[in-house]
Amino acid sequence: MLRKQNRKQQLLRICRRGWLTQPEMIPKWGRNSFLLAILLVLGLISLPGRPAFGQIDRLAPIKFDWPMLTNPGVKNPPIKFDYSPRLVPLWIEALQQSEAGAQRRAAQALYRASFYEVAGLKKAIPHLQAILANTKGNRSARIAAAHTLVRLDARDSAELFAKVAASGDIELCLLIEPALAAWQYKPIQEIWQQRLQDPLTNEGLVSLAIQQLSAVKMLGIAPRLEEIAMNENAGIAYRVEAAKALAAMGQTPLAKSAESLLKYDKARLVDRLVAGQLLQISEPIEDQSQQQALFALLTKLAQDPQTTVARLALRSLLELRPQALVDQADRWSQSRDPQIRLLLAQALLRTVKPQPDHLSQVVAALNDAELDVRVKVAQGIKELSQQAAMKAILVDLLSEELDRGPEFWRSQEQAMILLVDLKHGPAAPRMAALLAAKESEVFATAAWGLRRLKAVEQLPALNRRATQLVVLLEKTLPEEHAVDDVNEQLAQIFQAFGEMKDAEALPILKRAAQKNGIAFTVRSSAIWAVGVINSGKSDSAFVKFCYERILDEDIFNPEAGIVKQACVIALGQMKSAEAVAFLQQHHDKLENISSVKWAYSWSLNQINGHPILELDPIVIAPGVWFLDVVDAEEGE
Repeated sequence: MLRKQNRKQQLLRICRRGWLTQPEMIPKWGRNSFLLAILLVLGLISLPGRPAFGQIDRLAPIKFDWPMLTNPGVKNPPIKFDYSPRLVPLWIEALQQSEAGAQRRAAQALYRASFYEVAGLKKAIPHLQAILANTKGNRSARIAAAHTLVRLDARDSAELFAKVAASGDIELCLLIEPALAAWQYKPIQEIWQQRLQDPLTNEGLVSLAIQQLSAVKMLGIAPRLEEIAMNENAGIAYRVEAAKALAAMGQTPLAKSAESLLKYDKARLVDRLVAGQLLQISEPIEDQSQQQALFALLTKLAQDPQTTVARLALRSLLELRPQALVDQADRWSQSRDPQIRLLLAQALLRTVKPQPDHLSQVVAALNDAELDVRVKVAQGIKELSQQAAMKAILVDLLSEELDRGPEFWRSQEQAMILLVDLKHGPAAPRMAALLAAKESEVFATAAWGLRRLKAVEQLPALNRRATQLVVLLEKTLPEEHAVDDVNEQLAQIFQAFGEMKDAEALPILKRAAQKNGIAFTVRSSAIWAVGVINSGKSDSAFVKFCYERILDEDIFNPEAGIVKQACVIALGQMKSAEAVAFLQQHHDKLENISSVKWAYSWSLNQINGHPILELDPIVIAPGVWFLDVVDAEEGE
């Protein structure tokens, strides 16, 4: 659904008092200054019992499936890009000019054209190479040429790229050296190794060399990288980058080196960071004594006050002994760092047993303040539920989560999504009780869940909620001020009525379909639902209504295209024989590039077998190019 943002709506979202809070109820001092927002943020920070002190909640995006968009899936015309065959030759001609500006802009045009599959771009490669090879040429033009050569995957430029890299121009090196690594061009590796020789003088080039050597997995350089990482006199960037490269190449853990860096209680931050990287575990460790030594070092490093260092230690502990994280769950669950809380959740998922007390800890992580953590925990729970013993307990715990208070809106949202994935119909009554919840993530998800579960017994509750919302949207919140998540919920309810063929919902659906200020997408879902409920049964009064909506071309307030399209589809769903002449007449007026014409053809097909339209492509040439081709009109 298209989200409309305005000052009043933003205040509604910030207040988190529920969608029934109207803008007029907000004090003037709150609407006319930033004081309200500041106080609210401070209040949120100081609320007791929050999962992460001082961290602002990230709201979950509400993006649900809409059956009205797939039943039927209205076709859009294919897009065909068309260009003059003289376009690329024109740009090549510009590359051959002596003026640097023309060269640069032509190279940039070629780069942009590569995203649109313009034919013949490879012909420009020799000319781009000539610009890059000209060391006395304009630097901006050379950078643009290098950028385009990389984009065109011009692998025969590798030797030239290596020569340019040897010159040490950092901007050009940043462009071309990752390409050389991807192409596995081995001669460049000698240049990268030379940069790592003492003295280390160019931070940018040395760091770039370390990164590329790591990318090509040149294991022979590992001793030199360890030497750099352990050199207390080397720059911080060199040491940390070298340690990261060792971990990325799978050459860690290096316990002895890390231990020497941590021998003092007050080791420097750089030493702790390097030690954390050197202790990364890339594969299982079988030796028990080595495990014990690593565990001791990692346990010590996990106590570091810097979360960046502690996170590195915990990441290795997760691989070495995940139970160690679980044993200190109370501590790590309160961390301000969402990545640490995610590591704890992963440890819980790895060590959990099919017992309620174990699984309840996992389910509790669904209420994390960070959306990414919640989603990944939910994915882990979904995988656990593949085991019958786990599933039996999980569905009960997830169902119980729906009975908790509004402060658990995060876990309630994820629990409903999981229960739908698990096709757990008995959760439907609890979802119905959340249709009027305060948080949009909960009330919209509840409507979606009931639709997906085909909860026929909850249709009366859905009807009551739909009636409440329609009355509200008609009278107190015109479309431009309507909360978008309320629209999402109402549209989900309407589509549920359609999918479950609820004839008792027809009055409220027809009321919502009127041109009454309710959002176009919501009205369209109501019209679609009426068509589905009346499938194969023409409703003359509704047919007339569809005619009126389709023909509404009011100069100041014309009917929305999506509403007209929904009306056309509804006529086909009802197989309204009386509408054939109307549909055919308007079908014939439209060009073969119109998705609305496709909808007319689909509806005629449902009624009398009319062939469904094969749309013609829309031929376009995107944007305005540098040095475009303009064909002269005849007679000029």
